[in-house]
Amino acid sequence: MVKNKGYGFYCISFSEAAMEGKLVAASFHDFGKVLAMNFRPAYVIGVAAFLLYLQTLAPTITVGDSGELVTGAFLLETVHPPGYPLYTLIAHIFTWLPLGTVAFRVNLLSAVMGAICIALLFELLVRWFASKEIAAYTSLIFAFSQLMWLHAISTEVYSLSMLFIVLILYVALTYQQTGNRQWLYAIAIFHSLAITHHLTLIFLTPTLIYMVWRGWQKDRFPPVLTGLTLMGISGLFLTIFLYLPLRSAFRPDQFWGDLSQPANLLAHILGLKFGGFLFNQTFAQFLHRYQDAFWTLSAQLPFFLLIFSTIGIVVAVKKQAWDVFALVIFGLISLIFALNYNIPDIQPYYLPVILVGVVLAGYLLQLLWLSQLKFVAQVLGVTVLLSTVGINYPSKPQRQNFIAYDYTQNVFRSLPPDAVLVAHEAEPVFTAAYVQWVEQRRPDVTIRDGIIFNYEPEPEALYAQLPVSGRPLAAINDFILQRTLQMRAYPVGVVYLDVPNTMPFPQVIRPWGAPDSWDIETIVEAHRLSQGDRNLLARYLLMAGQPLWSDQPATAQKYYQQAAELAYDSKDILSVVGNVLVEHHHMEVGIKTLRAAVKLDPGDPYNLYHLGSAYLQDRIYPLAELYLRRAVKLHPTEAQFRNNLGNVYFYQQRYDLAIREYETVIQLLPTAATGYINLAQCYEQQGQLDHAADYYRQALQIDPYTPQREALQKKLQTLSSPQNEMDRLLSTGFAALQAGDRATAAQAFQAVLAQDSLQSQAHQGLAYLADLAGDYPAAIQHYEMALLDQQTNMELWGNLGVAYSHMGKNEQAIAVFKEALNINPRAHAVRNNLGIVYEKLGNYLQAKAEYERILEEDPDNVAAQQNLQLVREKLGSE
Repeated sequence: MVKNKGYGFYCISFSEAAMEGKLVAASFHDFGKVLAMNFRPAYVIGVAAFLLYLQTLAPTITVGDSGELVTGAFLLETVHPPGYPLYTLIAHIFTWLPLGTVAFRVNLLSAVMGAICIALLFELLVRWFASKEIAAYTSLIFAFSQLMWLHAISTEVYSLSMLFIVLILYVALTYQQTGNRQWLYAIAIFHSLAITHHLTLIFLTPTLIYMVWRGWQKDRFPPVLTGLTLMGISGLFLTIFLYLPLRSAFRPDQFWGDLSQPANLLAHILGLKFGGFLFNQTFAQFLHRYQDAFWTLSAQLPFFLLIFSTIGIVVAVKKQAWDVFALVIFGLISLIFALNYNIPDIQPYYLPVILVGVVLAGYLLQLLWLSQLKFVAQVLGVTVLLSTVGINYPSKPQRQNFIAYDYTQNVFRSLPPDAVLVAHEAEPVFTAAYVQWVEQRRPDVTIRDGIIFNYEPEPEALYAQLPVSGRPLAAINDFILQRTLQMRAYPVGVVYLDVPNTMPFPQVIRPWGAPDSWDIETIVEAHRLSQGDRNLLARYLLMAGQPLWSDQPATAQKYYQQAAELAYDSKDILSVVGNVLVEHHHMEVGIKTLRAAVKLDPGDPYNLYHLGSAYLQDRIYPLAELYLRRAVKLHPTEAQFRNNLGNVYFYQQRYDLAIREYETVIQLLPTAATGYINLAQCYEQQGQLDHAADYYRQALQIDPYTPQREALQKKLQTLSSPQNEMDRLLSTGFAALQAGDRATAAQAFQAVLAQDSLQSQAHQGLAYLADLAGDYPAAIQHYEMALLDQQTNMELWGNLGVAYSHMGKNEQAIAVFKEALNINPRAHAVRNNLGIVYEKLGNYLQAKAEYERILEEDPDNVAAQQNLQLVREKLGSE
């Protein structure tokens, strides 16, 4: 029996006999001693987190995947990809607890996993930082970050994911520090289990490789035999995935199919259904996702903690704290994945990034602690911790969160007997499954997932496949309603019921079992209804009227006006009604309705915008200006507000004011062509034709496939002159270059040079084309010609230097790069290229100086960091 005393985690011990396939169980007596010695402070930290999680725990299912996960755990059913077999089995055990509802018990699992994660994180940080106070601050700050707190008090898989991350890091750090091979085998066990839980935990692999390599310096295990042992252990524990086909063989899941088939199983485990969301964003969408990620991360913790984290990275690199930097690599991989995974509920995927950020902040506090600034570190730690709890606590208690549960109850109450319910994804399907299958309510209702409407081109064919056979058909979700309109569906209660007649909507629409006075034609005594009932009826009227605008506009208008009369105290419904009426040119009643919405809330900028836009469409410019200026004052960064205000000034021929607004629109939305087109029209009205042509060209460059392309090109032809003709050719050339049409681009640039052989922008374009083709002598020639007229164009100097470098003319490249840096000393890409050329010449000291100069100005410059590290290694080897 191999004993392992003095380590904070102890599960299975491997002796040398393990090399022959024999496992030796750990001593439970020693295990207890280890816990008693090392984990008492961790107990306190974990219990503190658990008590606050428990105090804010959700009492039942919540919105999202909660209903599916609880139902899957209770019935041991398959859940959405990748299947979560390990989580399902653990959660099933928690469903046996004699506490509260089944959903509460599985919510409790999240709290327990979260608390254990925080306790173990404390122990990990004690080993890493050697300061229990800093470790306590750091672990509790992470415990009460917004996302961690939220997923520790409701049913979700991410508490267990975070526990696996911390557990694997703890085991890996123990192996790194001791070289004891049993911890190496434990890494294989827990990493394999983690992958069966969530595939993104494979992102830990680079960090683990580094930590295992560090431990191997002490262990020096035989690589081949140990590698085979690790592969065997990993394969053994990955067999947990086999639970999915075994379970499916007994009863294929109605939502996720027959997973006993190998192809279906592989697709489910790899999440191929969601694979189309990876790396499918346009550049503009990516920028929006990047901005969303920044605000998501900023909302988790006090903003200054992000600053601490950033400083922590810089200090870790400077002090060569590679353990910390290895953890940063994991955080960066997780962040890159999250930024490129284009799903709406992406926020939980930022949890590893938040963990890494908190640890980096803790690392910085630890350095303050060790530098005789303990009091400062304590003050900062306490301040951040209290700020985190204060920021997140008011929004996180879920004790009274019955929204999803009550919603499902109301859906079932609204359904007639023996109905077929077609719902959509998480909210209705999963919550309805919980109420029906776990709580055994409404077994007469058949539930079908409406996501199939996304892929079924013929709803009638789908209708024929549903188990309707004369049963009432109900659908939830606006999109599904649009498809089911062709299946004779209309709104009743909170669902949409199939009706046997051929009319798209019946004369009477009312909640199931409601009094007959709720009549769509003659609503009796509406003033006696509650606000909720009136708003409910108003929404029914909007649904009823929406499809009638094309062939029964008078009836549609009548329904919308009735909705406005019912919802006289709901600004949202009034706003919808007013906008639709204005859209269909019922200006007087539409504006009247929008004025009522503004009166209810004069501080709502969007209602002010809608009212101002309605006056603009009705050509009542003074009132349009009044309301649009109010909207802009309340929300100055909303581009559409300023664009319409600019339109008001344009129609009033106040072009200077219009130009100011359109220029602001361009600053706010530099990738939208509309602002450029409007600005060009203003300049054209002022007679500044060159400016107008320039902005028309920019609009075409930004959006070369705009529906207005032909009109804009004709406009440019109208504005053309000899100089404008060359500008048009240049615009065509650069647009073609951007679109990848090199032949068209070259033809356009050559046509310009035929008129003016010294035209610098044409030479610039041809230089780019030569660069792309690898024709560096031609590129050098054109860059030098372009620079005759663009001496201060730093980009051209930099590109010329790169071309010289490709030609092996390193001395010329250095001279050119220095010219570029004289223009802009902070051109880091140019300085980085200069350092690379110095490296080629063997001048490592000068290269090192260039990279260090970059990092002084931009500590996060990854290229400079990597190049500096390589140069230092070369200098060290010399």
